[in-house]
Amino acid sequence: MLKIRQTLVLLLLFLLISSAGGQTTGKFSGRVLDEETKTPLIGANVVIQGTSQGAATDEEGYFFIINVKPGTYQVRFDYIGYQEKIVTGIRISPNKTIEILIELSSSVLEGEVVTVVANQLDLQKDRTGSVKNISSDQLDALPIDNVGQAVSMQAGVVSGHFRGGRLSEVTYLIDGLRVDDTFGGVYQAVDLEPEVIENVEVITGTFSAEYGRAMSGVVNLITKDGSNSFNGSLSYGGGGYYTNNSNIFKGLDKYSPTTNRDTRLQLSGPIIKDRLFFMVNGRLRDYNNHLNGIRRFQVSDLSSFYFDNPEEWYSEHTGDSSIVAMDRDFNQSIFAKLTFSILSNVNLTLSHSSNNDTWRGYDHAFKYNPDGMGHDDRETHFTTLNYNHMLSDKLFYDLRFSRLKTIFGSYMYEDPLDENYVHDRFLDSYGPGFFTGGQQKHHVRRNITDLTGKFDLTWQANKSHSLKFGVETINRDLDNKYHQIRNKWFGSEWENVLYEPDTLNDSTIYADVFTASPKEFAAYVRDKMEFNEWILDLSFRYDSYAPNSSYPSDRRNPANQLDLPDSMMSTYDNSTVKSQISPRLEISYQLSDQALVNFGYGHFFEMPADNYLYQNHSFLVPPNDYSITMGNTEVKAQKTVQYQMGLWQRLRDKTSLQVTLFGKDTYNYLTTMIYSTYNQIEYGLYGNKDYGSTRGLELKVDYLNNNFSAVVNYTLQYVRGSADYPEQTFNRAGDSMDPVNRIIPLSWDQRHTFNASLGYNWKSLKFNLTSYFNSGTPYTFSPIQESQLYRVNLYPNNDYMPQKFSVDFRMDYTKSLLSDKMKLHFSVMVFNLLDILNEEWVNSTTGRAYTAVIRDMDIFSHRSDFNTFEDRVRNPAMYSAPRQIKFNVKLEF
Repeated sequence: MLKIRQTLVLLLLFLLISSAGGQTTGKFSGRVLDEETKTPLIGANVVIQGTSQGAATDEEGYFFIINVKPGTYQVRFDYIGYQEKIVTGIRISPNKTIEILIELSSSVLEGEVVTVVANQLDLQKDRTGSVKNISSDQLDALPIDNVGQAVSMQAGVVSGHFRGGRLSEVTYLIDGLRVDDTFGGVYQAVDLEPEVIENVEVITGTFSAEYGRAMSGVVNLITKDGSNSFNGSLSYGGGGYYTNNSNIFKGLDKYSPTTNRDTRLQLSGPIIKDRLFFMVNGRLRDYNNHLNGIRRFQVSDLSSFYFDNPEEWYSEHTGDSSIVAMDRDFNQSIFAKLTFSILSNVNLTLSHSSNNDTWRGYDHAFKYNPDGMGHDDRETHFTTLNYNHMLSDKLFYDLRFSRLKTIFGSYMYEDPLDENYVHDRFLDSYGPGFFTGGQQKHHVRRNITDLTGKFDLTWQANKSHSLKFGVETINRDLDNKYHQIRNKWFGSEWENVLYEPDTLNDSTIYADVFTASPKEFAAYVRDKMEFNEWILDLSFRYDSYAPNSSYPSDRRNPANQLDLPDSMMSTYDNSTVKSQISPRLEISYQLSDQALVNFGYGHFFEMPADNYLYQNHSFLVPPNDYSITMGNTEVKAQKTVQYQMGLWQRLRDKTSLQVTLFGKDTYNYLTTMIYSTYNQIEYGLYGNKDYGSTRGLELKVDYLNNNFSAVVNYTLQYVRGSADYPEQTFNRAGDSMDPVNRIIPLSWDQRHTFNASLGYNWKSLKFNLTSYFNSGTPYTFSPIQESQLYRVNLYPNNDYMPQKFSVDFRMDYTKSLLSDKMKLHFSVMVFNLLDILNEEWVNSTTGRAYTAVIRDMDIFSHRSDFNTFEDRVRNPAMYSAPRQIKFNVKLEF
């Protein structure tokens, strides 16, 4: 049935339109006139230098060049009897049309050439939505350590949330191919280094039907190609923390430039001149970061503070009391790309990206037993093949294939039966509030393989219509293994004495082991209509998702654990295919060469992440209320309706203002419904019920000059909804709290967000200063029991945390060595220049970090021979990172 439906949709789309487009190239168009008479020059030559792409003007002087790779170009305009003109600094971005008006004068001297620099503010007509493009030059100038930091600086992005949506509502692409973490749905599965990126396309509002599985935003990374010029660089960076708050951040009392180490290598150039090019990039990061523990205890230490008499306390503490970096990560990345120009109109690209990462987080309860914490590791391999064929100067297609392999682990030891696991009795925090031995005992191993095929066709039918069509299929293989490590002697008379690690199978509540093979299919059509003053972008998208699984017919006895009559027993039916069609419209109207307005409207759909579909695959319900949530392959797609209006206005020759009003409403948000089994055990089942809404305003000011640049943006936002996260309603019921029966501020309802980036170039020096300000996000104030407010049904997110402010700085100096091509590059970056203690989260009773309402009974109940009760609430993770100074030296050749 699915194949028949997909075939019918494809036939319908082909009848509607015979072509469509990709997401990694742009379009360059314009008009060439006689400077004196303003008449069109017919047959004038337009050539993008350094490429084989060009065009000739038509009878009205118009031209267009499609399928242009993102980058900054020089374009030559010439006509017999007229002065040749070269325009430099024309920046092409993916999915955008750059339009320019050129006037040529009659030639006075033969061979005379005029060179002008394009004013980026003159190239703004194609503004139909909220798209921000970050070029490679801008990435090189910013004080950032990764691409995500540059994305977070854009208007409409608040703490990773795009225009008020949940974190899972953003899709990430590399060269037009999706690289989402489909299991958790929150992050991207592949990380690229800034050095390999030509352009970052960030869409925070409405977007065309070319993009799917997203309701709030799109991040599309376009990678660089090699060229005929051989280039390379080798760099080493070191950094450490220089702070006045070492009393909070233990172990940071002295600056060490090797706390965080960073090594990078990049090579690019020709293999066969004009035909085959390569690029290779590698990075090795070893960061200890700023949150440390103290190794007072080892995992095999045993302590007891259960007695009232301190003389009866017993504590083994065989650790060396050394400072241990707990919040550390180790990252390796490799990116390689081959670009083959088979013919002048055919290009083949093969790329491979690998990440190998290990993260260890900070858990305050393990502060004195840091070796008892597990870690997360991730290994990803992303391989792509792109075939780009220019059939004519008006028609081209892209055929793309990719394989994304992700291996994720979270555990203490890779082998769940490792002999180094110790008895559970060592994991005890009673008395001091910190674990004085023991280990974490979860074990996760997950393998995901995505095979993607994508076809995009673009036809520039005429000057006004760019027609696009595309289809995409994704086949996924998911293999998930979760185990809670148990004592093999559990339940026997020896369980308190003997220990041997053991794992149970999926027929118990201590494991969740399953495989799944969901399939996705999508198709879209798009017509981008460009007239003199108008641009209309109309598109439609069809999505389908096949879980390829089954579900129980009776949710009150989902695993048939209860021996009941047949009418109360579950059968297992095949999950249904979820599908939807979403229309999208964007309009831009040019009021003059100084201003334009735009409007966007669209329906956006997204299936919940695979974790919410397949979790607890055995359908087992434990004997305790509110102790488990269960996946549901019958959940519907979440739906967002977005709309926005914007104004772009040139203020002065080099200054522009952009204002955008936006709103969105999300329906069928994922939630957790409460089900009761026939023996009255209540558990959670994922479903669709929650609602969210966002209203806001974005302001963005750009100033571009030869030596000075400034980008300032401000976001005013109101975010409301019925729940922060899918399990919130379920968790409140489990805690015997009243349900939330009204719309509340969501935890990322940050009212004011302000970012500013100032850059200045002076000879061989470059400076950049970036500042961040936000007004604080909600938290849930919880009064102590002695307060009269304790008896009031207070809603979640009923108060706001303090505001936050931070400044980052970067300085670069370049020195030429033996030749202009060989250079030595020095840079210094200072993160949190002012060393401000920004509160990331706060105590629910005080609304501030690192403090609490401490009562006499709290002091009395604290039992310890090595710390005080205040130590429990003074969690350094409540603050953002202190001042970090990072140096880097790079040899370019």
